[in-house]
Amino acid sequence: MDYVRGTDGSHAQSGPLVSVIIPTYNRIGVLGRAIQSVIDQTYTHYEIIVVDDGSKDDTSDWLAKQFPAVCTVRIDRTKE
Repeated sequence: MDYVRGTDGSHAQSGPLVSVIIPTYNRIGVLGRAIQSVIDQTYTHYEIIVVDDGSKDDTSDWLAKQFPAVCTVRIDRTKE
């Protein structure tokens, strides 16, 4: 899933697709700012992928509500 937007708010596809991968672990307090920084760029053909390394702060749920177009990969590291 890509988070692609044009300058007029529409979806646009120009130039190569850039994948922005943001790793996170219990950083819900700064994650929104990092994502918004990507969204605010002038280049519009990108996808945002957040890799959640088993956060305990409800990062995945928060992302689904605040940035539903962002792809989230959750790695659950439970001890056996």
